[in-house]
Amino acid sequence: MILENSSEWLGPNFVEIYLDAIGNNLKELQKRTTASICPILKGDAYGHGLEIIALYLESQGIRYLGVGDLQEALSLRKVGVKCPILVLCPPFPYQVHSFVRERLTATITDLNIAKLLAREAEKQGKKANVHLKIDSGLGRIGVLPENTISLFKEIVSLKDLVVEGVYTHFASATNNLVFTRTQLDTFLQLKKELERISRDKLIFHCANSAAFIRFSQSHQNMEMARIGTLLFGQSPVKIPRDLKLEQTWKLYSRIVEVKRLPKGSSIGYGRTFITKRDSLIGVIPIGYSDGLGVIPTRENHWQHLKSSLKELMFSSKTVKIDKSLLPIVGKIAMGMCCIDLTNYQLKENVFNLVGNKVELSAKRVLTNPRIPRVYYLNGNIKTIWRNKQAFLPLLKENEVFLQEISARTVKNTVYY
Repeated sequence: MILENSSEWLGPNFVEIYLDAIGNNLKELQKRTTASICPILKGDAYGHGLEIIALYLESQGIRYLGVGDLQEALSLRKVGVKCPILVLCPPFPYQVHSFVRERLTATITDLNIAKLLAREAEKQGKKANVHLKIDSGLGRIGVLPENTISLFKEIVSLKDLVVEGVYTHFASATNNLVFTRTQLDTFLQLKKELERISRDKLIFHCANSAAFIRFSQSHQNMEMARIGTLLFGQSPVKIPRDLKLEQTWKLYSRIVEVKRLPKGSSIGYGRTFITKRDSLIGVIPIGYSDGLGVIPTRENHWQHLKSSLKELMFSSKTVKIDKSLLPIVGKIAMGMCCIDLTNYQLKENVFNLVGNKVELSAKRVLTNPRIPRVYYLNGNIKTIWRNKQAFLPLLKENEVFLQEISARTVKNTVYY
């Protein structure tokens, strides 16, 4: 669905996503390993928009993608993604038809589901691709190490089932080197045994983003490495200096109101912030329902006092206007929050700040999909998506509009 009158529909809040940066990060990561990078796009591609990111990565030569569940995989097939897709959540019995029909690679952890997939593949006259998941210490899905060889032998004997790969997942590659080393050793030992008994070459993979950085053995001499957050310029561990990752995402809102408040004024629900001086306050129309901050919880008087003190003394939430960092003051509400503009170095009439673009920090995966994602490629707008729908086609007249809304400062004078 393409929406018309886009200037009205876009609204004050939007996310800019830089496809070139994702492409750069992919190249930087691929340079560090002989394994093939398998981007993991769970959580709506970490909030970047599953469909557009997958299509872009496929255009960059990616040979395999990973998603969290069947619904994400079906979304990719619907928009035309053709490469193999590994679904990390094992199929439920009622899902095997879709796995086979859409040529999806299923995660297998027990014989029963493997048999159902094989039976469905025979019915459809196709082959069902699977990867065997080993629980080497995370304690979630996966066959236990001591049962791996026997299960492997049983599933490879099933007609119309292709055991294409074997993998595991690390529990604490970010902070526990000893346990991660134990998991890796377990996987490497099983890899050796499986290579010996398998008639076909298998795809082995165990690296996640943290292990990719901290344990080269998790991807060297492996066929694949599963990379999620690193692809988007973020890392759960310290990034080496020679790994030049670029930021792929920026969240923006716009100032809707500016007012002067005297010393002693309260701001926001619960009156948790009291101005200590005459202040210039800006209001932006974005809040926790958009993914900013945290959802408020019911508090007793003691909890309210503690949260108020924390708000007053230790609040670290900031926004950026130009190059200036400015604090969010008061509690973040469902659709509004306030920022302290008092220290902002003004270059013009203060009330001309209405309409100014404000950059915010938020957890990407929690940022509401109703906020439009504006995709840039080679410095130009590629497309805009909102709520999983194409929001604006790549047209010359729309490019002019989008470039204007990305850079403009609205000069509305407001008096109070």
